[in-house]
Amino acid sequence: MTTDHTCPVEWAADHGLLEGSPVDRSWCLSHQMDTVTSLEPINAMAPELLLWQQGALSVFYAPWDWVNTSASAMLVGITPGLHQATEALAEVRRCLAEGLSAEDALRRADAVGSFSGPMRTNLVTMLDGIGLAAALDIESTAQLFDDMHDLAGHVSAIDYPVFVHGRNYGGANPPLVDHPVLASLVRACLGARVAMAPDALVVPLGKAAEAAVNLLARQDLLDRRRCLLGLPHPSGANGHRARLYTERRAELARAVLTWSA
Repeated sequence: MTTDHTCPVEWAADHGLLEGSPVDRSWCLSHQMDTVTSLEPINAMAPELLLWQQGALSVFYAPWDWVNTSASAMLVGITPGLHQATEALAEVRRCLAEGLSAEDALRRADAVGSFSGPMRTNLVTMLDGIGLAAALDIESTAQLFDDMHDLAGHVSAIDYPVFVHGRNYGGANPPLVDHPVLASLVRACLGARVAMAPDALVVPLGKAAEAAVNLLARQDLLDRRRCLLGLPHPSGANGHRARLYTERRAELARAVLTWSA
């Protein structure tokens, strides 16, 4: 079966990024369409969506297998959580029921729930404060979640929701890049995305996402010169966020200027 959308899974398969990984071409909406549309009720941890499991770790399908290849800024989280996955599944189903193509349905799902709530407010404040809005020639990076969504790639180190003992994986236990399968998923997922959007500034949010970006750089899959490293995670639960941002703000602003020059 061929894909009917801009698919990072297909790109990764065609460019050798799936070697050593459990990912295969079936991990995309073109292959998961019947499962997604027939799921009742919508449950992001339904057995039908299970892609891989080993011990306490499990990986499920959720519809984020689309890439904005024209993105100017790629914001990198760790992995979608249960709530995000449920929202994305519901959005894709609704769009497909309305007769939209897989490409358009996935594009719409990509915009649902990305860094939502107070975390988005914190992120926008930090990004605007280091000049990214000016570099992108927009008024505020808040527009990356609204009318300028076409400039953004809202992505994760691993595209699929990952759970540990049935709970959202946070990137630390086990450590993302030290676990051989999780590291292989980073290569297959994020490795394809950064290659497919070659003009995007890659902005990892927090330590785990930055470790994933550094992994790709060490494997010559990503040029560090297009990476904005050192931005604290925007979560309100990150008690060190304000201090770290203040300490790093000038350096981050210089990096944005260098990238945009």
